[in-house]
Amino acid sequence: MVLVEVTFLALHVSVDVHRTGKSKNSPSRTYLNRPKNVKFSLDSRLPHPDRNRPTSKGNFSKQSMLGFCIRGEATTKNVSDHGVVMVTELGLRVTPYRLREMLWPSRLQVAVDIINLMDYLHRSPLGSLRMSDFKQSQFIFVNGQIKLSDLDDITSDERGCQRDRDCYILDESANIPCKNGVCSGINSKSNLLLATVELLQPLLTESPSFLNQLTAKLLQDLSYKRLSTEQAKNSIENVVELWLEKSDTPLV
Repeated sequence: MVLVEVTFLALHVSVDVHRTGKSKNSPSRTYLNRPKNVKFSLDSRLPHPDRNRPTSKGNFSKQSMLGFCIRGEATTKNVSDHGVVMVTELGLRVTPYRLREMLWPSRLQVAVDIINLMDYLHRSPLGSLRMSDFKQSQFIFVNGQIKLSDLDDITSDERGCQRDRDCYILDESANIPCKNGVCSGINSKSNLLLATVELLQPLLTESPSFLNQLTAKLLQDLSYKRLSTEQAKNSIENVVELWLEKSDTPLV
């Protein structure tokens, strides 16, 4: 995965992409925000180390960037003076209503994709990464597939601390020690817990009756911060395997 850092400015507007020469069937959106540093992944997808595992479609997608334009480049080389226009594919924001309205096979596939993303962030080539502002609005649905739409809040820094209490997550102990002024291992645990609160609980609650025991245990273990990302993957695989064994409906 290649990351570049770009500073850009201004406001958030929408564009009709076919006016710029792209097809009408390629919905997109232009982002112009206040000056800040933004990390763009130039890959079309976030790679996953276990992309051939049978329980997942293979990897977790990010929102595709269709193109970008540095404005006023002829007059100045300072990007912050003129800004960057970024055109991305258009998707539907993830909301509690949309999560509740999904059919179970789709909800289970999205849960698999979310846990795969948490594992990728933990094992990324850049080191353990953390979504510092983890919330539903950071994700979109594109043709039914969940994608990460906001990368500028991803960091490799672990939280600084002076005592173990500084390493609490959501005001609760996560059994993370403060070592040499750093909450060692907080990135992965923070991602998993916030993913559980924001996405996995709405997705996996009210599962089919024959899955209730497995999904309830998975959510409980995640809520009490008992699982690593690898253990979470194994647990969701058990849910998928039982679903495929008892049902003739594949994941979608």
